[in-house]
Amino acid sequence: MANNQAEVKKLMTGDNSACLLCGTKSSVVFVCLDFGSFICTFCAGVQYVTVSFISFAHLNSREHSYKVKGINLSKFTDEEVSFLKEAGNKVRFSTC
Repeated sequence: MANNQAEVKKLMTGDNSACLLCGTKSSVVFVCLDFGSFICTFCAGVQYVTVSFISFAHLNSREHSYKVKGINLSKFTDEEVSFLKEAGNKVRFSTC
């Protein structure tokens, strides 16, 4: 598996430099691979807690879980990087 952290970090400009969910620019260090969006530490935690609650409510159904990766701690496949290049916060925000 390719590392590709440097490629993902290069994408953290413009709309991708701010959290898609709350707009903060101070701690954008995660990506949500389901939506191809860049999010902050707080919103990544909220997604995790919300998803965990929903999963528990649905008897641990995995259909509501999101794949969130830390940019500085994770390895990214070439396919994930391509998806982030195609999607990104501008594309996701325009479809909300």
